[in-house]
Amino acid sequence: MKNNSKLFVRLCAALWLIIFSISCKSLPQTPESYLEAGTFPLESGALVYILADVNEARSIIDVLPINELNDKQVVQLLNRTNVAMAAIYPEEKERHFHLAAWGNYPKSGAGMALSFNKDWKKQKSVTKQNYWHSAANKLSVALLSRHVFVVVSLNDSPEDPFIGSAKVPDGFAEFSRIAPASLWIEKPGPIFQSLLNNAGVPVRVPVNELFVNMFNPAPEQYEAVIRLQFENAIQARGVAAVLNLAGRFTSNDPDLMIAMLFISNPPVQNGRNLDIKTGLINEEKLLQIFKTLSI
Repeated sequence: MKNNSKLFVRLCAALWLIIFSISCKSLPQTPESYLEAGTFPLESGALVYILADVNEARSIIDVLPINELNDKQVVQLLNRTNVAMAAIYPEEKERHFHLAAWGNYPKSGAGMALSFNKDWKKQKSVTKQNYWHSAANKLSVALLSRHVFVVVSLNDSPEDPFIGSAKVPDGFAEFSRIAPASLWIEKPGPIFQSLLNNAGVPVRVPVNELFVNMFNPAPEQYEAVIRLQFENAIQARGVAAVLNLAGRFTSNDPDLMIAMLFISNPPVQNGRNLDIKTGLINEEKLLQIFKTLSI
């Protein structure tokens, strides 16, 4: 997503200017409490939802196809963020990017700092809490103690950053617990079907969920565990058999690289789930995975 790069930079640069003025309030819910409740504090309807321990996943985040991640202000912001939840939305949605971040940010007078900046106007959330909006930057920001909500819009209208309660798919909280960075695809069927069609794999069983755990076991080496969740164990067993047969096929075609990840190693069945480990991949392949998933 080329537009994501500019939007992310706008978000981070503006957020860092504001972040010095976060005021002390009661501690918000933690990322763990949201996961236990089965929700993300983000609006539903996204293409991709991401959960990251920023400290542990920093090398993975740095591979994201966003050149401006090397920007000084962005680096400072990431250095102060511990955990982040994010969502990227399709073009038909008014909000394009929604972020909830927890970290160790400087604290002073938020209202005073933003009230002197003509680009920022105070808004009232439906939750009766205050947030700030910049039409020029198409940003809406809510600042709490150790907690930040940000919405990047496709237009200059305010977008309430407190609105959002996306349902976490069954099994994602447990699946993501061991990984520094995890994501799920909201509607995985078309992506999974396209990948397998490209690889010549005749699978037509619908996929309920597609989760990905990302790891960095060695410098400049990465691996992923892909979980496919089906309606029942019978469907999972059938797909596993087909993927095992397809695993005999190999190709160096770069257009098939992502599809090959699904058939390069035998899937491990656990009830209605299939787990596929990619093995070690380099930065180039990791970048291609991100692009395929529209991150």
